[in-house]
Amino acid sequence: MTNQEQLHLFKKDKDAWNEWRHHNRDIRPNLSHARLRGTDLLRVNLHDADLSYADLQEAELIGARLRDANMYRVNMRGANLQGADLRNANLTRADLTGASLNHADLRGANLSEANLTEIDLLDADVRDANLFQADLRGANLSDEEVGTALFTNANLEGANLDGTGFDATALLVVVQPQEVVMRHGQDYRDANLERVNLCGVNLQGALFHRANLRHADLRDADLQAAMFIGADLRGANLANANLSDAQLTGADLRGANLSGANLSFVETYKADIRNTNIRQASLNQADFTDVYTDEKRSVEDKAVEDRREQSRKQLKETMRRLIEQEEEK
Repeated sequence: MTNQEQLHLFKKDKDAWNEWRHHNRDIRPNLSHARLRGTDLLRVNLHDADLSYADLQEAELIGARLRDANMYRVNMRGANLQGADLRNANLTRADLTGASLNHADLRGANLSEANLTEIDLLDADVRDANLFQADLRGANLSDEEVGTALFTNANLEGANLDGTGFDATALLVVVQPQEVVMRHGQDYRDANLERVNLCGVNLQGALFHRANLRHADLRDADLQAAMFIGADLRGANLANANLSDAQLTGADLRGANLSGANLSFVETYKADIRNTNIRQASLNQADFTDVYTDEKRSVEDKAVEDRREQSRKQLKETMRRLIEQEEEK
């Protein structure tokens, strides 16, 4: 629980608090559960402090030093954290709805399961941050340095990632014995990216397995060697995107716009491309065998349907014979 003496000093004089921190670096402040709603904490030193369950809603934390702080389940709705140092901070399940983190440093921060809806992360640095299952609906991540941040299962519906900078994350993929291919890319497996703006973003080798990308804006995006296995791309705009060597096995591309896209060497086995626009797309050595189109169905699916039809006929014949037997009695 909150150390009342520390809390009293913290509320009384911000400069005195910073001075006390300077001379007591071995003491970890305990401000857990503290009620600090709307407090002016400009450039306050909260390095390594325990702020778990604290109420910092609409607090002014511009330039605050929050490195290594424990902010588990902290309430920071509408807080101003512009330029704050949040490196390696624990923000698991924190509520930062509508908070401003422009130019904030979130490198290595743990934001798993955090509520980041409508958050402003313009020019923020979230390299190596953990955003597992974070809610980023409507968030502004434009011009952000993402690097190797983890977005697995994150909800990025309606988020703006225009101009976001992605570094490469190495991933080993064993192709054959003695042969290992290095692929690079961001991890968005199972993420909800519906209507996300990724226009012009470099996503080479990104992992989008089973991701929801319905109506996403991926115009001019670099998706070379990206993995969309089982992804939902219905209505997505991929005009002029680079999808060379991309993996679209089992992807749902119904109604997607791939006009002018580079589809060289793309793999689309079992993909659904009904009503997909591929006008003026580059199809050099692209593999479109056994895909779902308006004109044909896969051989396997037709065989399954034929077996079902045969079963229906057999059942119908059996019922007819039973009725005849009953009538004869």
